[in-house]
Amino acid sequence: MTVKTTEIDGNKIRYFEKGTSKDTLLLLHGLG
Repeated sequence: MTVKTTEIDGNKIRYFEKGTSKDTLLLLHGLG
């Protein structure tokens, strides 16, 4: 599992990437 960060509309989002490019599970935190 890989932890990555990105920025959407000025909000830092941390998400976890698991699986291959065909089967990727993204869990977004900080939205809403």
